[in-house]
Amino acid sequence: MKTDRITMNTFRILLLFLLIAALLGCQSVLHPYKGKPVSLHNQIPLIEGGPHQGDWKTEDLSFKYNYVKRSGKLDISGNLALHAASFWTYEIVDLLFFRINFIDSSGRLIESRVLWSTVFGNYFYEWDLKKRTLELPADTAAIGFSYIGRVREAGGGGTDLDLWYSPLG
Repeated sequence: MKTDRITMNTFRILLLFLLIAALLGCQSVLHPYKGKPVSLHNQIPLIEGGPHQGDWKTEDLSFKYNYVKRSGKLDISGNLALHAASFWTYEIVDLLFFRINFIDSSGRLIESRVLWSTVFGNYFYEWDLKKRTLELPADTAAIGFSYIGRVREAGGGGTDLDLWYSPLG
């Protein structure tokens, strides 16, 4: 009887250990860029007050933004334009997730959040992002942007293009 209890307790401890190990392993899978250095060209230093304006561009899209920083909060809005679809090669936007990345003073990624997304096929290539108020993570000194998406040709059997820009730049 006592042996069964010891075996059961050992099994429970082993199971608890495996569960903790799995959860710690998932943390790096769910947030693979957290704590990693962000390239300088993808760091936009935040200035108190505002409104401040900027224009962030990649070969796939551009984001003309306005922001106001005040006591731990960031108000941000802008115009997001997808260039990869606007050349008429790819007419349909299947999905697009546009993210804002929060960066600390040492240039490391603190957190990344979806700022705007679309997840159905549409023919729009430009969007006005209305003002959003975001809580800034502690120690945020800069922001950056990243995205993941897919565009495709209209009609069956056309080609598609995956879009991706890393939070690290």
